[in-house]
Amino acid sequence: MSQRTLSEKELGFGLAYPAPTTRRQGPIAHTFVEEDARQPLMTGAYVGLLLFYFIYFFRPEEFIPGLAVLPLAKIAGGLTAFALLGTILSGRVRLNTEIKLLLALFMDLCLCIPSSLWPGGSFRLVIVGFSKTVLAVIVTFWVLSTLGRLRTLIILQTCAMLIMALLALSRRPEAERMFGVGNMFRDPNDFTLNLCIILPFCVALLLSSRAWPLKLFWTSAMGVTLFAIVSTYSRGGFLALAAVLLVIWRRFGGNFRTALVLLVLIGSLATAAVLVVGKSSYFDRMSTIADPQADSSGSASIHQQLLIRSLDVTLQHPFFGVGPGQFAQISGSWRVTHNSYTQLSSEAGVPALLIFFLLIRRTFRNLRMLRNEHKGSQTWYLARALDCAMITYLVGAFFLSTAYWLVPYLLVTYASALLRISKDGNAKSFGSQCGI
Repeated sequence: MSQRTLSEKELGFGLAYPAPTTRRQGPIAHTFVEEDARQPLMTGAYVGLLLFYFIYFFRPEEFIPGLAVLPLAKIAGGLTAFALLGTILSGRVRLNTEIKLLLALFMDLCLCIPSSLWPGGSFRLVIVGFSKTVLAVIVTFWVLSTLGRLRTLIILQTCAMLIMALLALSRRPEAERMFGVGNMFRDPNDFTLNLCIILPFCVALLLSSRAWPLKLFWTSAMGVTLFAIVSTYSRGGFLALAAVLLVIWRRFGGNFRTALVLLVLIGSLATAAVLVVGKSSYFDRMSTIADPQADSSGSASIHQQLLIRSLDVTLQHPFFGVGPGQFAQISGSWRVTHNSYTQLSSEAGVPALLIFFLLIRRTFRNLRMLRNEHKGSQTWYLARALDCAMITYLVGAFFLSTAYWLVPYLLVTYASALLRISKDGNAKSFGSQCGI
């Protein structure tokens, strides 16, 4: 049987494989025909998923007049359903450990609804809201079968947050603080954590790019991100930023030259951002991290009291909590926990928190298995960026209620998909000129 070898350009992954001919016979031929037939379904599912995330991150209906009348949320849901249908029809449906843990968390939340302080509110949060997150995460894992698809989705998320940062910076600050834009990113603390999460991706894209225009672009992106983070005056964001800068330097500074470049670059950008934004009120606010009583607004003390209250509620309701989304009712001040870990334990019980920790542990296990990848490969850069992003999230989650967000579970999916892609041999050997 005659064969030819596909070129690297044809493959797009820097590897050479024997090209299948049209003269296949027997069961092997049948398998290849099935794979070829499934490709359009997977491609269609991937396109539908990209459109869903475009609507989710960019929120065009909040900025473009006239789009508000369109049911974009329902359209996004339809795109997710289309992507799910495409993956099911493709025959590539399989449940890995991470998906099973996510489904276990979802089922645990469902079990907490009947005993909730407000079953209707918990039902809406879990069945109407969080179920979409579970669905999107599962479809994302199934569809991200190549490194190119994973990279595209990460770049989409990163660019969306960069645009949000530019829009926020273009507006006048409120009471010296910069707020985010849109409904989802308006809160400055939530906005800051999302910006801290994309910072490692900007670094990975910068280091893996060969073209100087791209290096300049991602350097500028880092500057915009740091400037926006400092402008929010977020104390939790400040701690998350400190964590991400330290982890970035540790993970990417593999040799003296790279470590020095990162230290000088990030240090210069961070210093410039603080000097431009850093009024005396900024430093006064950051100092209240160590001394909550010095906070004139009283928010630091309130958050401390909420943490104690959430721990007390956890002890009183250790198995099912007070119901998903219902801590505010019992807090005494109609406030959320401002801590993702006690948010889960107080609202859904200790079992939900343990499942969440198992999910995080599994993610770091996946990233640890990728540490031996060839240095300089796209997988190497992505694995380290995801490691930094996960650590950043875990630090920021201690100061925010993010247990029902999509972003942390999306990071889990990225890591799981990257490991599968690496095992399947679909990862590029060396960084491309367009980034990671």
